[in-house]
Amino acid sequence: MIIDGIMKESTVICNLKGIELITHNKVSEADIILNRDLVERAVLNLIKNAVEHTNSRKMIKLYFECLENKLVISVEDFGKGFTSEALKYAKNQFYTEKSERSEEHYGLGMYFASNVAEKYNGSITYYNKPDQTGAMVVFEIRIVFC
Repeated sequence: MIIDGIMKESTVICNLKGIELITHNKVSEADIILNRDLVERAVLNLIKNAVEHTNSRKMIKLYFECLENKLVISVEDFGKGFTSEALKYAKNQFYTEKSERSEEHYGLGMYFASNVAEKYNGSITYYNKPDQTGAMVVFEIRIVFC
């Protein structure tokens, strides 16, 4: 199942960096029809971004819920948040705040996740949390039940 797959992979990613993963799942996914691999890869890109930018509290929160025929997955981190430039361009292909691309970061994660969301008539929204450190990224797709 997609939620289980995302939670297992997220746990591995977070454990490698010493970050605690807290999950809140309100989804029963038995009857959801979607491309599991595509959606899982998109969400894991968002989680990897959160891990990369988390420094304070060493924690990431992951929320799963269904709202009005939409699967909503939110990733909350406790890093420094988005710069004003990143808030404008984070979903652009090859956008990165790093001056050099590395073997692990090409500036494609948010772009890819945004394209997957749009394929499912959804979207990605992201913002800095008010009065807190860190950011929230919300991946939302329209789902079909069988």
